[in-house]
Amino acid sequence: MIQLETKHHPAAWMRASNLDVKQWTVPFTTGECEQIVAVARALAAERRPTDDIEQQMFAGASGTLHQTLLRAADDVLSGRGFVLFRGFPLAALTHTEAAYGYAAVGRYFGRLVAQNPQGDVIGKVMDYAKDWKADSTVRGYQTSMHMDFHSDSCDCVGLLCINPAKSGGLSAIVSSVAIYNHMRAHSPELLQVLCEPFSYDRRGEERAGVLPYYETALFHEHDGQMFNRYCREYIESAQRFAAVPRLTPQQVAAMDEFDRLCHSDEFIVHMDFRRGDIQFLNNHVVLHSRTAFQDHAEPERRRLLWRLYLNHRSDAQRPACYASRFSDPQRWALGALGEQGARQPAATSP
Repeated sequence: MIQLETKHHPAAWMRASNLDVKQWTVPFTTGECEQIVAVARALAAERRPTDDIEQQMFAGASGTLHQTLLRAADDVLSGRGFVLFRGFPLAALTHTEAAYGYAAVGRYFGRLVAQNPQGDVIGKVMDYAKDWKADSTVRGYQTSMHMDFHSDSCDCVGLLCINPAKSGGLSAIVSSVAIYNHMRAHSPELLQVLCEPFSYDRRGEERAGVLPYYETALFHEHDGQMFNRYCREYIESAQRFAAVPRLTPQQVAAMDEFDRLCHSDEFIVHMDFRRGDIQFLNNHVVLHSRTAFQDHAEPERRRLLWRLYLNHRSDAQRPACYASRFSDPQRWALGALGEQGARQPAATSP
């Protein structure tokens, strides 16, 4: 079990402490939107390569945006682990300009990494009428189905709402640190199981010579910091490989209790995305989920989120076993930002 003291961890929050949405919602001001528009148009005009987008694009400009983003990034990366921006100026930007503006904002939370072997910089989270329970190459974000709590293969994940759903599609988050603390006090024998390795399915994204699964525990302590990696669906689908050890009754019981706590009113926080909202999450201390949704009939109104994968850590700053999966996005070549919204990305890991 982790020896790190996590009782007073800044991300060890409960639902009751986040009832006031103003605590974690940051509306962009009119002046900040103007700054985003100006930078987005300039980047799009020169077709700036993704790797050349500076980490702090707004540092030299007058106005409040630079400090707003610095404070939010510190809260996400070192504090409570999440933030919701409101009012990103989509209406003032073309498709390509919006992609660049989103990337410029995202760079404050880390460097952009590809989301799949095709090198997509921005992933499209929308319903492609697929079933991820039946097809091992499909990801949950490509469906309208409920998605269980999970973390992504990056330090920080961003979601920009282009179109909300007709109904449903609520984002849900929980503090994995708070759940760890609860289990440590109430079910330490099950928590110990979660601190031991589980096998995860790569879902067809393995490179040549690499096993189609990898191993990691749900909870880690590394260099005095807390880390969580979880996706039950990929743990269960890894059972299709004969070489993967069968899940034990203790492992199933531990995941059942963990999932029960994730969905309890004591821990869960919901967000109803509006057009122009951007959510940033720290994948190491916050898990996210989504309720099932009903879409609009018109294609142009269908629920659509743009996703960013962002890394601010080196391999040495994460648990050693993370390298088996986290190194993949760093090896995949980055595609052109302006193309991302125009094409359907290939499958990526949750």
